[in-house]
Amino acid sequence: METLKKPHAAILASPGLGHLIPVIEFAKRLVVHHNFAVTIFAIPSHSSPAEAQLLEAAMSPKLFDVVELPQPDISGQVSPDAAVVTCLAVMMRTCRPAFRLAISSMENRPNLLIVDLFGTEYLSIAEELQIPKYVYIATNAWFLALTIYLPVLDKEVNGEYIDQKERLRIPGCRSMRPQDVVDPMLERSDQQYREYLRVGTEIPKSDGILMNTWEDLQQTTLDALRNENFLGRFCKVPVYTIGPLTRPIANQRDDIIDWLDKQPEESVVFVSFGSGGTLSYEQMTELAWGLELSHQRFIWVVRPPTTSADAAFFTVGESSDDPSAYLPDGFLDRTRDLGRVVLMWAEQAQILSHPSVGGYMSHCGWNSSLESLTNGVPMIAWPLYAEQRMNAEMLTEELGVAVGPEELPTKKVVVREEIEKMVRKILVDQEGNEIRARVKEIKDSANKALSEQCGSSYVALCRFAEQCCKSAPCRNTRQPWLGPPNPPRRARKTTRRSPQLRRHHLRHPFTLVSGGDPAPRVSHEPKTLRRRRATAAGHLGPCGPGHRRPHVPRGVDAHVPANLPVSYFHHGEPSESSIVDLFGTESLSISEELQIPKYVYIASNAWSLALTIYLPVLDEEVNGEYVDQKERLKIPGCRLLRPQDVVDPMLDTSDQQSREYLRSGLCGWTLNEADSGDGQPERRDFRLTRQPTRQICHFCIVREWWDFVVRANDRAGNWGLELSHQRFFWEVRPPTTSADAAYFTVGERSDDPSTYLPDGFMDRTQDLGRVVPMWAERAQILSHPSVGGFMSHCGWNSTLESLTNGVPMIAWPLYAEQRMNAEMLTEELGVAVGPEELPTKKVEGREEIEKMVRKIMVDKEGCEIN
Repeated sequence: METLKKPHAAILASPGLGHLIPVIEFAKRLVVHHNFAVTIFAIPSHSSPAEAQLLEAAMSPKLFDVVELPQPDISGQVSPDAAVVTCLAVMMRTCRPAFRLAISSMENRPNLLIVDLFGTEYLSIAEELQIPKYVYIATNAWFLALTIYLPVLDKEVNGEYIDQKERLRIPGCRSMRPQDVVDPMLERSDQQYREYLRVGTEIPKSDGILMNTWEDLQQTTLDALRNENFLGRFCKVPVYTIGPLTRPIANQRDDIIDWLDKQPEESVVFVSFGSGGTLSYEQMTELAWGLELSHQRFIWVVRPPTTSADAAFFTVGESSDDPSAYLPDGFLDRTRDLGRVVLMWAEQAQILSHPSVGGYMSHCGWNSSLESLTNGVPMIAWPLYAEQRMNAEMLTEELGVAVGPEELPTKKVVVREEIEKMVRKILVDQEGNEIRARVKEIKDSANKALSEQCGSSYVALCRFAEQCCKSAPCRNTRQPWLGPPNPPRRARKTTRRSPQLRRHHLRHPFTLVSGGDPAPRVSHEPKTLRRRRATAAGHLGPCGPGHRRPHVPRGVDAHVPANLPVSYFHHGEPSESSIVDLFGTESLSISEELQIPKYVYIASNAWSLALTIYLPVLDEEVNGEYVDQKERLKIPGCRLLRPQDVVDPMLDTSDQQSREYLRSGLCGWTLNEADSGDGQPERRDFRLTRQPTRQICHFCIVREWWDFVVRANDRAGNWGLELSHQRFFWEVRPPTTSADAAYFTVGERSDDPSTYLPDGFMDRTQDLGRVVPMWAERAQILSHPSVGGFMSHCGWNSTLESLTNGVPMIAWPLYAEQRMNAEMLTEELGVAVGPEELPTKKVEGREEIEKMVRKIMVDKEGCEIN
């Protein structure tokens, strides 16, 4: 008989001491107060001694297990000056395979998954495991409100957020000053903005949100998050307030604690800028003089000056040189009896809990803010990066427990006189009495929230634990991994990247049949996939990369003659359904003979399908050639079609291809089963990884960095690229008179491209771009953060790869339905630009090509497209 077991939570912590601390404290509460089993998955920064010490301390006593995932090497995926948020997002994405492997190898697997802010891409793994999934937001409710509302702001706000003249409005919440937005919102063209925007869309897909705050502290914002008239319509999952969760006080004796014991009560200001904050040399000098001029006692955690406010994020705890080298001459001697200087890191929780401490100059990270509030210590708000500017405004303006400089410290150097004034205000001046009284009230409120006597946070965590016990499978059985236990080697990459495909493999094994190869070579689905009843046979009428690539997993392929007999399907298990693509509709009759269901998969867009199924009506109603019509073609309920944009088979109604296309007029719908997987293809160390992430044009807005993918063959295109002065990546083929000449020969190598490119072009542009003969890994290139534009023929596969990677396009249609796609992309969706006349009608001049390239890459008029 199976025995019930207590809930087992897997909690994933993103890199950084500020992320690891709240996860560990949350895990302790689940274990001690709610009888959970917990496994923490951490991605340690091996360059951070403080983080290593914290992980080691968390193991004694052993309340939970800690699994350290290997630290990923992202040097080839981000630039050296990439923002912290970008680095964190890429590190977390790169660690997904290691996390999957760690979970799948556990004997006692977790039955719920909890991720932090940067782990939302892992929620899909919980779906694969069929277990509940939650997001733990270790900061405050105002930050969560902004994050989940960002997708709306992204559509409504024009230009940069920091350039707005009015406050940003968040329904039901306090409005926000533009200068207080979080770091990822400072520059919309930066990769960190897109990563943060993605997080805002993924959080509501969880089963619940846990927050390190409490009801009384942010009641108005929490009400807005739960009210469907405000933010509740964007986030319909429960919000559990479980804070304040802070580090326990360490009862360790050292010189600092001994010195504090000798000081009067509430007479010392503690100066520390968190686990990653640093100051410039000039600001450190002014801070030193401000402390000295205030004549107030202090403890100052110092780090060597830098030009980046978050320079110590991944290295907290490393020892440094003698601070006298970067502090004012004689400062340490003159303040010997007034204060203490501590190198790099100190036991912050223990210091803030000491009765001698009466003020805290803080970077306003949420962990530090909670430690100050729960100890009743008023603050000097000194925000540096991340969401700290939001926190600072809330602490000063909304809660009234802090003072701050007139201008943000990241905008200008705060002078010594203003620092002296702020220190004296929170410690001794009468005008600080109200602040000191208010922070004591909040301390009492925090204690009540955590009380086991119906405290709001204690009750919320009880509700969460009860929900977990109801929804999570708590049986003492090993949960099966969803997917083939040992997929074929060539198919392994595909099945690993696509959770949806993995589930469908198990439930619907299939045989894939491809036309075009005269040698009949039979290969049914892998043996490991044959254990289920239903089998689907896929008939691919034509061959060619545009037809086979969307639905052919590598290693699951069968080639048969085009004139396929019914008896061919008697190989192996009988098929129970049939799926064909656009050119396989004649094979539907075979399904009727077999008496099995039949389906059509249209690998293009819905407008193309609408035209195809309405063509029999147009064939009867339209007189003459379609391209000669004076008015747009009308398709009921759809966008009108310009006559020059009709698909190739409609250009000449006397041609056999017109009759074949008319025969294919079918009924169906577009199936969008894209291989999303991790959302990130495997990256190799090729040239794109060495490009900068952004560039500032002297006459333009800041634009993200990129390379440019080009598919064109005329010499005007060569000059257009060169004249644009934009980086490019060009997939070239020898010039021909037929736009679709390479359809059946894609990937074949050709001669030296210098023989048909302008003289000296490759030499002049060798530092600007790359030319690749015949074929390149387009999906990998388009997913690269350096790519910011795509000059495309507008085939639907290429279009989807561009859209799903957020890459704007230059529409350069050549054949098939590409002219329809181009018009939809430029006129309906607004994600592309195109030449004034179709490229198949005339040669596009170099000046127009230059203009289009610059428009989507750097010019202001391309901002809306991007």
